[in-house]
Amino acid sequence: MLCAIAVQPSAEGLAARAETGGLARIGFSRPWISYLAVFATGFLAIGYQLIWFRVIGTLLKPSAYVFSTVLAVYLLGIAVGSFLMSRRISRARQGGGHRQMFFKLNAGIALVTVATFVLLYRGADLEPFRWMLETSFAQPLHPPYHPIYAIGGDTLGAQATSVYLLLDLLIWPLLIVFPATLMMGASFPLIAAMAIEADPREGWRAGSVYAANILGNVLGALLTGFVLFPLIGTELTLIAFSLVGLLWCIGIAAIRGRPLGVPARLAVIAVLAVATVLLMPKRAEFYDMIHPELADYPGKLVTEDVDGVVVSYRGPDSEPDRSIVYISGSAHATYPHAAYQTEALEAITYAEAVTDVLVIGFGGGDLTATLLKVPGVEHVTVVELSDALVKNLRQIPFYQRILGDPRVELIVEDGRRYLQTNPRVYDLVVMDPLESTTAYANNIYSKEFFEIVRSRLKPSGVLMTWMNEYLVTPRTLAAVFRTMRCYYFFCLSSETEMQANPQRREALWQSIDPEMQAKILERVNQARYVKGDRSFIVKQTEIYPINTDFDPVSEYYVGYNLKRHFRMFRGGGAAYPIAD
Repeated sequence: MLCAIAVQPSAEGLAARAETGGLARIGFSRPWISYLAVFATGFLAIGYQLIWFRVIGTLLKPSAYVFSTVLAVYLLGIAVGSFLMSRRISRARQGGGHRQMFFKLNAGIALVTVATFVLLYRGADLEPFRWMLETSFAQPLHPPYHPIYAIGGDTLGAQATSVYLLLDLLIWPLLIVFPATLMMGASFPLIAAMAIEADPREGWRAGSVYAANILGNVLGALLTGFVLFPLIGTELTLIAFSLVGLLWCIGIAAIRGRPLGVPARLAVIAVLAVATVLLMPKRAEFYDMIHPELADYPGKLVTEDVDGVVVSYRGPDSEPDRSIVYISGSAHATYPHAAYQTEALEAITYAEAVTDVLVIGFGGGDLTATLLKVPGVEHVTVVELSDALVKNLRQIPFYQRILGDPRVELIVEDGRRYLQTNPRVYDLVVMDPLESTTAYANNIYSKEFFEIVRSRLKPSGVLMTWMNEYLVTPRTLAAVFRTMRCYYFFCLSSETEMQANPQRREALWQSIDPEMQAKILERVNQARYVKGDRSFIVKQTEIYPINTDFDPVSEYYVGYNLKRHFRMFRGGGAAYPIAD
């Protein structure tokens, strides 16, 4: 919601308004025009906000810290702009000054936003913007996973880069968001003052102004997020909002005291509109630009939908069944890859049966494709959150073959919600989804989620969980399941003792090509490949907490790592019960 600091009119101001018949004389000629203007500013404010969140979230990756920092900068700009305008309003002259200032501010929002994105897009071929974009995009987490160790390097350039990566979480929102929100913050108290009349209905008028603004906020969020992003994409949505914003120029009657007639205003709008359309990136072009070019993967496909931006890379014509997938800026999966096939190999070895399998998160598809090679697999339910991912990969022939297998049932849905609402039980559940550092990842890494999974497993069913955090995640699994086998990057969990099935393992092994077999063996033959059973995990992680729905430890990795560094978890694990 667009926030503002309330403006209290002085006694002299109220008297002057009473004499002139109210604020309509220094604002718009009709109250309904004021409401329409308030609605429009609210609509555009939230629309711009969603665009900024998506762009910065893709550049810096979707962590809880990115979202909160962008929101903090947004609110800071609104607050500072509102405060400065509230001081100016109390000293502003009567007449058309308020109205002219309002038009200039809102036209300025559009101009600043266009200038910022033109600079980012057109200036990306020049230093320092190319370096900033490439350096920020290449960093998987902002701030770094271990911020306390982040600054370092053998050369001055390396040290400068590490300092930049520690600060870019704030640099990009200040560059992209702050200038426009200053003007947004200034605009709202101005239009509020213009709309409120000095009569007994002033309180009602103030409430109506805020209601119109809130209505604009709500409709702006709904239309931008659920209609415009999937229909025309971020870039064209931004162009549309900017063109609407430029229409405010029609109300600017003078520049630096020099009158500006209507024909001149229309000419200015036309020139600015043409420049905006020519210079701004078109659909998918900005996301194409910030994602790197990969020499071994020449085909790049960009898809945007309600849930985010997906970019997939295909191998050359000589190796068309290869891909790399980025989801919301994060390198999410490579197909084929030894890690996924190793997970599948161990999971089907220790599952008592594999008739019904649930895959949470399709990702790059390798887990699903490998499971389809296993004898005895009759049905594979794939639950994938990202509709953008599904739409993107369905355009690639070898993914069409995987998803077109008659045993595959693809459901675009949140994995947790699916399990809560679907009573079906499974022999094997495998999940190699979001990293635990991704915003909202705790939704599928908490104790409560693993309890839901346990309730959807058959009596001897097995859960395979990939992990990129090796203390809290396995301890959380140990708080739910009675039996575990933990490997260095995933765990198998069950309520019963898991017995190996060497025949099934060998059958899958023989279906894997020799080159991939060699890569799998490199992982399997590492000294710490098998970490240990549940008792080993409980002992190893005894001082650490677990993830719960209301205490997402690993998702907020900065605090988690600071507590680890300063040994603040010592003895803390005793507060968390472990399943017996």
